[in-house]
Amino acid sequence: YNGGFGIDHGAYRNPYIYQDMTLYGNQDGGIHLQAVSSSSPNQLTFRRIRIDQAGMSDWAVVTDHHTLPPSAATLLQNITFLGYNRAAIRINVPIQSQTDWVEVEQSTFSGNEAWLEDDIHPEALLRLLLTNGTFELRRRDQPGDYFEPRWNASVNRQ
Repeated sequence: YNGGFGIDHGAYRNPYIYQDMTLYGNQDGGIHLQAVSSSSPNQLTFRRIRIDQAGMSDWAVVTDHHTLPPSAATLLQNITFLGYNRAAIRINVPIQSQTDWVEVEQSTFSGNEAWLEDDIHPEALLRLLLTNGTFELRRRDQPGDYFEPRWNASVNRQ
C-alpha cells in the first residue's frame, strides 16, 4: 500500500522483467508506464502479478507520455486485475508524445479491461488476448471492425 503507484516504470528501452509480486491498494494505480519496451525478445515484461486496487483508484495500469517510440510491445502476462473502479488498463499517451504498444496475455479482470482516452496518439495500440478472442484496440477515430463503447476504442477482432 502506498500513496502513489506500486511500480512507476520510466527506464527507456531497458529489458526489465517484473514478476511474481502483489501490488495492493496503491492510490494512483498498480503500474505507471512512462517508458516503452526494447526490441523483442528483450521486452519490458510484467509477469505473474496480482494488482488489487482495493477500490482506491480508477485504473490498475496507466500509460503516459513517452519520449521514445517502442521497439516492441510492453508485455503484461498472467496478470490478475482486481479492485479498480473504471478499467484495468488506461491508455493515456498524448498526441504530442511518442506512441504506445501494450500486449496483455493470459490475464484475468474483475471488470472492464481497458479504456483509451479520446486524445491519445493515433498509433497507440493495446492488444488484448482474451479467452473469447484477440482484440486490437486503437483510438476511437482510427480504422477498425467496430467501435466498442466500454473500451472507448476502435477494435479489430482477430
